[in-house]
Amino acid sequence: MKRVFLVTIALLVISACSAPQSTSVAGEPTPIAYPQDEPTITPTAAITDQQVFNACVETITKFMQSNPCKDWDAYHALFSTKSYGYNATPMAENDPACDMKESVKILQILTVEEWWRMENNGKDLPEAAQPNLPGERVFFVKVETTWRPGVVPPSQNPGTMLMWMLPENGKCLIRDYGW
Repeated sequence: MKRVFLVTIALLVISACSAPQSTSVAGEPTPIAYPQDEPTITPTAAITDQQVFNACVETITKFMQSNPCKDWDAYHALFSTKSYGYNATPMAENDPACDMKESVKILQILTVEEWWRMENNGKDLPEAAQPNLPGERVFFVKVETTWRPGVVPPSQNPGTMLMWMLPENGKCLIRDYGW
């Protein structure tokens, strides 16, 4: 039971939008810095793929750097109302899982199509990695987590996941993540 709990927390801790540009870091990983404002999409009639991509990247970055134990409202605001995470209950501030990580560096954010093409040239993108809802975008995310001393990493490091993102109410919000 404890192991399942730690794996679940790890997914939250380590825990996507089609556009022609990607954020990728080669060689030495460095953190990606984004404004601390709420990720938004400019409310105009002609929203570009690049604006949606940028808003999704901002949300993914905030998610990776968030701590649901310390600031539940900010964490919760990253989820679409269509997400199972939106209905989750807050974690207790004294939960031991709250302070397991020191930092997370985002190594790579790619559209799922870019990632799949690089890793599986010539093969079709699996249905499980495709968008499920109208307007939904999917990203591949690679992160490196620095754990506090004494914490046994619950998964491989760097870790990877897919994130299903929905442009919604002028923002790009998380619907689902995993793989």
